[in-house]
Amino acid sequence: MKSSIRNILLLMAFGTLSACSEQTVTVSYQEYPNAFRNPMKGFREFFAPGIDRVREEYPYPYGSLTKEYMQWNMIEDDANDGVDKIIAYSNHRWKGVEDINVKVIPRVFLVWLEPWHGGKPKDPTNPDDLTGWHWPKGIDPEKGPYKQKPNSVGAYVEEKDKNTPISGGYFDPSFPERVKKLVEKLGQAWDNDPRVAYVEMGIIGEWGEHHDPDLSTYWAPHDEPEHVANRTWIPGMEKILGDAFAKAFKNKNDVFGLVRSLCTGSLITLDTNIITAGLRIYPLIQILDKDYELTYSEKAISNLFTIGNLVNAIWERKTSIIPNTLPPAQKKRKFSSKNDVFNFVRPFCKGKLITLNTGFYVAEIQYADLRKALLEKYNINISEYSLRCHATVGKLIDSIWSEHIKYAL
Repeated sequence: MKSSIRNILLLMAFGTLSACSEQTVTVSYQEYPNAFRNPMKGFREFFAPGIDRVREEYPYPYGSLTKEYMQWNMIEDDANDGVDKIIAYSNHRWKGVEDINVKVIPRVFLVWLEPWHGGKPKDPTNPDDLTGWHWPKGIDPEKGPYKQKPNSVGAYVEEKDKNTPISGGYFDPSFPERVKKLVEKLGQAWDNDPRVAYVEMGIIGEWGEHHDPDLSTYWAPHDEPEHVANRTWIPGMEKILGDAFAKAFKNKNDVFGLVRSLCTGSLITLDTNIITAGLRIYPLIQILDKDYELTYSEKAISNLFTIGNLVNAIWERKTSIIPNTLPPAQKKRKFSSKNDVFNFVRPFCKGKLITLNTGFYVAEIQYADLRKALLEKYNINISEYSLRCHATVGKLIDSIWSEHIKYAL
């Protein structure tokens, strides 16, 4: 009996395989020997301006970003300096990035390395030198009780100074108002600058990394066992910076800067998991509600899993409402098949020999123009970000067709 059942099953399997084999389609892909230059990913280069010579091969062939530390007093020295000074120095430091198709990640900072950690003054012969301290006029330099440990980059405080605060610098009474006005100018200069990938909050701490001093007491201080207000951390500065950046920067790339500023983890990228990033979700919910008029629950944010998904979700919701003012005649246009969709999309590809299997990078799809045309001619409203989320032209066609038939049937 068992043998008979086994023979029947084998015959059924053979019949199934035979039937499938008659419908098998063999697809041969054309080899693409080069690596892909991933937008917003890949190698990020840094070189010290005025010191390191730019490599002849610069940039790396597969990178699309460069990091630029911007000294505060070089973009605004006097409180009355205008936005034009920020733009002028940016043009100087970023000269030629658009010619090599590289975007900039600027970070404003004040202190490269504190003197009690072994920091050295700025090289007076190099105006673009990053080392040293870059306090603008009107802000007194820091003065504190720290002393450098011998033969070490660490610091200590003598017992008699255990409660002595730091004066000047970040703790100058005029600093909070000064930093808010600077961030406002940064938004005017960089929020719509196409050379800017995203803006890092920076400003506070060594290298602008939000430590020494810290923005909060979440992490233990580097040089002491316990935090001391107005020495190891700056009370109230976290909210001041968060509010200032949220108000000054409204574009999608700068939403990342907002989210990043509320993460306690390090090396945050768009691929970083929200839990790994140490995102402070509740403060983010408050900022989104107050400044973006967006309501999120803690669960909704957690369910997005990655920082990139969160940034895209925030931007999508903020920009998703588009006035529907199309003439009735245009609203009646329909695609009759996926082939129609392909023929419609093809003119928006700068690449040659476009097929359904062509990758989005090779196809060089003009997403902004495609999105506008879909809305104007077919009343199909798909965000530019959603259009970009397809590895091949075929996947893009499937997505557009699926969106079309929702309303066309």
